[in-house]
Amino acid sequence: MKRYLLLFALFLCALTRTPSAQSQALSLPRQKPVTCSANGSPQTSCYFLMPPNSTAFLFARFSASGQVTGSRGETWTRDQCVTFTGDCEFHANFGNFCSPSCLAGDTLAFSGDQFTDVIILVYDGTWNFDAGNFGTYANQNSVFPDCTNGGDCPYAWTLPIETEAGALIHSWGESCPPNSGGVIRPGPGFTLEARSTCLFVEDMIAPTTGVYIGSWMGRNADGTESGGGHWLAGVAAYKRQVNQQ
Repeated sequence: MKRYLLLFALFLCALTRTPSAQSQALSLPRQKPVTCSANGSPQTSCYFLMPPNSTAFLFARFSASGQVTGSRGETWTRDQCVTFTGDCEFHANFGNFCSPSCLAGDTLAFSGDQFTDVIILVYDGTWNFDAGNFGTYANQNSVFPDCTNGGDCPYAWTLPIETEAGALIHSWGESCPPNSGGVIRPGPGFTLEARSTCLFVEDMIAPTTGVYIGSWMGRNADGTESGGGHWLAGVAAYKRQVNQQ
């Protein structure tokens, strides 16, 4: 009898200690990522589907004057950029525009100087930007004996951000062939969600309130180091509206 009581107590403890694990399934991308090209000005080849009460996130290289416009009239906000390359994350919130079971299409157009790769991820719920940061050249390679400051390094990480438990965290970077383009190994706690020719995106749900960094490592298929570095890495955290848990 004592054994069963102990197992029951452990079960209750697990339920009370893992709210982030229970909510994580609701916070992962709800469909396959969309990859497209932003070549041309404007171009309209980026088409994706979204349900009501969802948030779309877009990753692309843009200049400071670059803009994204959608055919549904939604507002795209540029939240965080990697200063060396200009790889940026945008987001747009979509409200309750139809019944819960419907899907609506959106076609995107771009202006300004942009990279050829675009990645779009859609998540359930309304998410709002909380904090962001990026990697720099400032001695971040000095801790690794096989890396030189200002040069390529297979390890990449950002400066830190602080966010709350349950936040959605994205980290992104680029690894373009033929100089790199190797196998991306996501950092601790992250899942590699999408990759195009150059760009890639990883995500996680913050298990606890605290300080986080975006991180990843690039290796070629044969295990040798691929190019890249921390100056290509970005990170951003988003909080979900509490009335949509």
